[in-house]
Amino acid sequence: MSAHRRPKRLLPLAAMLGLMATAAYGGYAVANSGHTPAASGLAETVNLAGAQGSASGHTVTIYACLAGGNLSHISAATAPKCPVRSVPVRWTGQSSPSSPAHAAPSSAPSSSASPSKAPTAPASSAPASGAPASSMPASSAPATAPADPPSSPAAQGKACVTSALNGTCGPYSYPGISGSNGSQTNVIQDVWNPIKGASQTLTASSPGSWSVSANMPAGNTAVVSYPDTQQIYTTTKNTPNPLSGYASITSSYAGNSPAGAHDDYEAAYDIWAGTGSNNYAQEIMIWVDNHGQTPAGSAVASATIDGVGYKIWSTSKAGAVGNTVSMVLNSNQPSGSVNVLDDLKWLESNGYMPAGSGLNQIDFGWEICSTGGVPETFALSQYGIKATCTSGSACTS
Repeated sequence: MSAHRRPKRLLPLAAMLGLMATAAYGGYAVANSGHTPAASGLAETVNLAGAQGSASGHTVTIYACLAGGNLSHISAATAPKCPVRSVPVRWTGQSSPSSPAHAAPSSAPSSSASPSKAPTAPASSAPASGAPASSMPASSAPATAPADPPSSPAAQGKACVTSALNGTCGPYSYPGISGSNGSQTNVIQDVWNPIKGASQTLTASSPGSWSVSANMPAGNTAVVSYPDTQQIYTTTKNTPNPLSGYASITSSYAGNSPAGAHDDYEAAYDIWAGTGSNNYAQEIMIWVDNHGQTPAGSAVASATIDGVGYKIWSTSKAGAVGNTVSMVLNSNQPSGSVNVLDDLKWLESNGYMPAGSGLNQIDFGWEICSTGGVPETFALSQYGIKATCTSGSACTS
């Protein structure tokens, strides 16, 4: 069963300090501006980590505990034991090889049952426990219009390979994704719920060409990882980009997934949205290829959007703040295209998203639970996002 995750936001260290200065980090407000003890501790931790990696640049993971909008027990070394009524969170940043981090405002944020499922920073909400699984009927007939999806741009440079739980490839400047500018596009491992006997290795050539070799225990039904391509659309003011600023958002994908009788996974978009300064308040998933998983919550509605049939699942009633929503295709489509904006507008107009919602990030990948105890490969061979803005809007900036 899919679980609500913490969104993972991958930022340069300088950007982390900028977000802290605006009293928001990882999609959660830091109380009392940037002068709180938590913010000060975060700044010291980031500066130390940046100094240690300034010569060559490297990935730094920062751990903390979150409660009531406040960060505590901040560390760049090990995950702390968080007090009761607080949750562990983590962020991954890239230290700069050219200069130390400075507390200047910067651009912004990012992982399902992982932000890449929501908060894989505040995130990947609590790990899913074993839950009943139900298979969706597979169908070779496309459920969405596959009309000539653009091919992925050529691979960029040497392939990146990582087996680290929080391994990251990127950031990339990727022409196949609108808004990709070299700082907010990554491919991430996102093993957010590691369990005994599970392993995963990510090999990425670009955001549209990557694969994971995963070995997950037979019979496991809880999501272990969400390897995915992640694109952040949070504004430079660290607020969601209003949906009203988009004229269109479409995405195409092509993947190759295992077909073993004991495999348990689904391929899905993981979208994070919010309102005003309330970043990453809501996780919305679009499931396109399901093999054995059941969405969080319960089935609450059916919808046909642009000729595509969905079953709508929600963790709470329509209109509830922060309710996780999953839109599950009526038939599996391993490759195809999705009209993301029309799907989100349907949710908003039918009360499953608050009015005036905005976009924080779009991720696409696989939630993996089991590979039957043997290595299996999940490969993305084509992926893109095309977004256009309404007049006067900078929706992809």
